[in-house]
Amino acid sequence: MSDKLPNVPRRRRVLDDLKPYIQGPGTRGDEEHGVKLSFNESPYGPAPEARQAYIDASNSIGSYGDGQQTALREALAKVHDLPAENILCGNGSDELISLLIRAFLDSGNEIVLSENGFVNTRTHAIVAGAKIVSVVERNWTVDVEAVLAAISPETRIVSICNPNNPAGTFVDRSDLRQLADSVPSQVILHIDEAYAEYAMPEPGFESVVDWKLDQQNLVVTRTFSKAYGLAGLRIGWLAAHLSVVDAIDRFRTPFNANTAAQVTATAALECQDWLRQVVTDNRNVRNEFVARLIKLGLEVIPSVTNFVLIRFPPETGKSGSDAYRALEAQGYLARPTESRDAYLRITMGTAQQMEDVARIIGQYVTGDLL
Repeated sequence: MSDKLPNVPRRRRVLDDLKPYIQGPGTRGDEEHGVKLSFNESPYGPAPEARQAYIDASNSIGSYGDGQQTALREALAKVHDLPAENILCGNGSDELISLLIRAFLDSGNEIVLSENGFVNTRTHAIVAGAKIVSVVERNWTVDVEAVLAAISPETRIVSICNPNNPAGTFVDRSDLRQLADSVPSQVILHIDEAYAEYAMPEPGFESVVDWKLDQQNLVVTRTFSKAYGLAGLRIGWLAAHLSVVDAIDRFRTPFNANTAAQVTATAALECQDWLRQVVTDNRNVRNEFVARLIKLGLEVIPSVTNFVLIRFPPETGKSGSDAYRALEAQGYLARPTESRDAYLRITMGTAQQMEDVARIIGQYVTGDLL
């Protein structure tokens, strides 16, 4: 109604087609809606030492924290063998992606995105007034050749997720190298590696963090929300050439990573054995779950992450949305995929939880659900 009134503030027109993000069931701080297997969180949570660090941090919350994020940046530098000055932390990798876009995209510039990926990257680019160039994927995987072909003189950023979401696929090291070598040097190449920790043991996967930032236009973002189990603290990090870090540092808010998040994430980095066990347990649970689904005649997109994308063949009369409702009725919350009714994404829970989920899906597929 207010849009039709002449004497009220008019929001920017780029916001007209955007809708506020609405959390789904089970994401509002209560458990009454069931077991949440819809947001790709870790069922194991953070390492015990990280939990204790969070408790201890309560003694410091009356003061502003370290706006330079010194301890956390140094801890990240140590774990990943990077210079600390090439690292920035923020309120989740989401904020850092927003800062990157604000630093390098002017209105009318182009950003090249693979058709699937982190939805907020697209949203941030729209708000910046950029033109979105969306590239169709091949078999749920980023098509490197198509991405390169989409680059124009107006392109300022190329951004992909590796591993991808919602499929959990990845671009192998040779194709990733081809992408990095072929993107023009004046164009930012952003790799969103939110799920990289889960993929590290997989043959063919390579993190660009391991390239030691040998290209000035290369930017990688990661998060503590997934494998480290710190989703509620909102803490992520970015690694890039000093020129990129400097550009973002010129306008980021000085306390964008809160004290409790910094202290807890720093402690989590000291627990690499815990992280490796989480990754191993997730892989074992995922492989067993996928094997059960394949026995049911379902198609599962090969994933290296903590979630899987399931396809229910339309000719069977089954669908992802009906499977979602069957699981919801039994107390499990999965993630339907918009505009693709044949698919359903499910986050890996504990071994017992996934055994239950496989059983419920089996009953749905065979028609044995009461």
